[in-house]
Amino acid sequence: MNNIYAVLLARGGSKGLKRKNIAKLNGISLLERTINDAKNSKFINKIIVSTDDEEIKKQALILDVNVFDREEYLSNDLATSDSVLQNIANKLHEKKDLPDLFVYLQITEPFRPSGIIDRCIESLLIDDSKDSAFAAFAMHKNFWVINEEKPYKITPQEQSSIPRQHKRPILREDTGIALAARPEVFLSGRRIGDNPEIITYDSYHSIIDIHTKKDLEFAEFIEEFLLTKEK
Repeated sequence: MNNIYAVLLARGGSKGLKRKNIAKLNGISLLERTINDAKNSKFINKIIVSTDDEEIKKQALILDVNVFDREEYLSNDLATSDSVLQNIANKLHEKKDLPDLFVYLQITEPFRPSGIIDRCIESLLIDDSKDSAFAAFAMHKNFWVINEEKPYKITPQEQSSIPRQHKRPILREDTGIALAARPEVFLSGRRIGDNPEIITYDSYHSIIDIHTKKDLEFAEFIEEFLLTKEK
């Protein structure tokens, strides 16, 4: 049996939405929702919550998951997710407890497509040549960037004017929805390795990422709409 550890990053500080990681969406905290997503995986056998916050730690322990106390220097606004994941991997390596695969889930993305976590995991279990697998939203629009105040189309010219049904989609990286990676990727300070697999999805509501009060209100509206539609 493979050891597969899910890692959730949940520091206490946040600016746009105070204590967003334990903010409640229709009565259930974002932390609990993401833990439940991990528990529903048929592969994940350990869940780790990294936090600097006592209340988040208490809630995580009540939900029966492991907690890593995060150092202060990894809890400020300048600390990157990659650096925290690397720190966790290093600690597990020192304890000789590295898993076969890591799974990263971002707490602020509560509407994961069904099965997306296990699809990422399975792709690495099936293909040893892949070092990571992440969810990506498939889009069929044309995209531009502005460089030195001049706009440039980055959609390939041969794709930009053909009908949607024939157009090759642009893929938006969504590692917060689901990411699986071999431990050497996290140990190197990265989330995505040199040879990734991309697992696409196209459910628009899944792209909601909660960082402000308006984001939370919109997510509540969307969930209520979806629940009404199912009845």
